[in-house]
Amino acid sequence: MPNTTTRAPLRADLLLLLVTLLAAAGWIFSKEALNGMPPLLFIGTRFLLAGMLLGAFALPALRRLSRSDILTASGVGVLFSAALALWILGLYHSRHLGESAFINSLGILLVPVMARLLFGDRPPRTTWIALPVALVGFALLSLNAGLRIEASQGLITASAVLFSILINLTSSPPSASWEAAACGGKEGDSYGAQARH
Repeated sequence: MPNTTTRAPLRADLLLLLVTLLAAAGWIFSKEALNGMPPLLFIGTRFLLAGMLLGAFALPALRRLSRSDILTASGVGVLFSAALALWILGLYHSRHLGESAFINSLGILLVPVMARLLFGDRPPRTTWIALPVALVGFALLSLNAGLRIEASQGLITASAVLFSILINLTSSPPSASWEAAACGGKEGDSYGAQARH
């Protein structure tokens, strides 16, 4: 009988590798698609088609949504749209795909920082170690030809910040997340802390 304890981490690692490869392919596909389409038209078309496809499967569940659920989903949608618009515009103007991908990945490191600002959570010590290391990596990637600030870097950084806020808001019960964000971060302290760390 195979030992499932030793196979589970291997399967998880292989799935993580597959997701990483698909994400990398998505970046390359998006960059290539931008050669033939305006950025906002590309991202708008992509997610309109995805929304229609998913909406067809989720129609019964969508009909059961309350007005409050629809408003909350709309708020998340506006934040997600803004983050994606900044991301695709940054990608469109970017000269270095690897640099843009690295800056975008800083959004994950910012999740606990935003949790602190929005919810009053305390990030683990590892965050304060990882963040400067990642920033040094960003500097090594972007400063190989001297200090140059490009519009694409600012757009991708703003996108990463919005994605980190989005992850925080969607890792908690919706009403608690939005209420906590609106009230200065007190009500949501106990919700979704594990997901944000």
